Amino acid sequence: MDNKTQDKMQLNLKTRFVLNTKFSDTPASKICHIALSNHLRKAGFPVTLNNWDNYGQYDVAIFMSNDPDIKRAKKQNPNILTGLADPKTSVHTEDARQSDFLLVSSYEQRDRFLKHNVNIFIYYMFPEVKQLLRSHIEKKKIIIGYHGNKIHLNCLYPHVILAMEKLSRYYEVEFWALYNYEILGKWSIGLPDPSKVKVRHINLQPEWPADNYEEVTSKIDLGIVPALLPMKKPRVVNLLSRRSKRSFLENSNDYITRYKCSSGPARIYVFSMLGIPVVTDFFPSGARVIDHGVTGFIACSAEGWFDAFYQLASDYELRNRVAKNSYEFFKNYEDPDIIFNNFLRFLDLTLTRKRNMNTTFEAEELKTDVLRDISYNIDIKAEQYIAPYIRRAKKLYNLIKDRKR
Repeated sequence: MDNKTQDKMQLNLKTRFVLNTKFSDTPASKICHIALSNHLRKAGFPVTLNNWDNYGQYDVAIFMSNDPDIKRAKKQNPNILTGLADPKTSVHTEDARQSDFLLVSSYEQRDRFLKHNVNIFIYYMFPEVKQLLRSHIEKKKIIIGYHGNKIHLNCLYPHVILAMEKLSRYYEVEFWALYNYEILGKWSIGLPDPSKVKVRHINLQPEWPADNYEEVTSKIDLGIVPALLPMKKPRVVNLLSRRSKRSFLENSNDYITRYKCSSGPARIYVFSMLGIPVVTDFFPSGARVIDHGVTGFIACSAEGWFDAFYQLASDYELRNRVAKNSYEFFKNYEDPDIIFNNFLRFLDLTLTRKRNMNTTFEAEELKTDVLRDISYNIDIKAEQYIAPYIRRAKKLYNLIKDRKR
């Protein structure tokens, strides 16, 4: 931590940290446990990993959401500041409420957990990779690459897969999928037609980054960051969600999307640091770091994905420009060192004066008022079916009245 940062902060460099987790190999733990501890040590703080006793020795304890020890930590040391990293499901609700602060990976995750805790810091979970701003050249063979969890590969059909297959009309297309198939099993749902797109499965080891990561990704021309999750019978969902065209301007072109609350821009960051232009699905945290056509491309439909693929595949100068812009954006605004210093400021504020403002809702406030809900739906139906006839009757009455004059 530089002197300028220290001058602005009241956080004492003698503040003692303990970071605990029994699952240090998970991607989130690699960032919030290992990488964070390295940043803290580099800044000059005393840090201990995995000491599940003697919490009286520490000022701040940070736990991963899969194995928190918040109650015991506070019992041993009522003054200790506790943090919970990467809460995702309802299982983590109580621990999120008991923690003094939360570390999340996206705006979506922050919004989801505000009802349990208002002290939330978005600590982007970027794996630290070697930075390589490569140079793209004109090619007849285009390699599209993915890295991450197998779950997103299962969600590529139909939109991304159809776009790849259409691109194969103009270029030889290969798809390289980097994921941990030795543990998760090989991706087998919704693969592209092998006569159009060749798929290469590349095992991504639990250790992050993998030993072969930079070597493999240096050959990728386009990176994809899928984030949308499929809905069973989307037409039925669309039908059931309808209210009133007149009141809500409903249209068959309206979007209904589904994505994880923890959807973050980490996969975009990795591609950007390696000089690979990115196409991503619609999701808020992705849209925040992607300026369409400038730092990457955003798409949802098969047509949108193909348009992005074709523009990048057919113009190597565009690939270089987009990759460079994305690289500079992350270096200037969302670099891990910048995020860490912002975290220290957040922690300093939390230590010196905990937020008293309660923005969460009480349980009673969230309960549905049955009579109000019934009234709301009656008003919708009245506006949709009754009001138009009343307006027509009034118009006809006024017309007859005017003619009589």
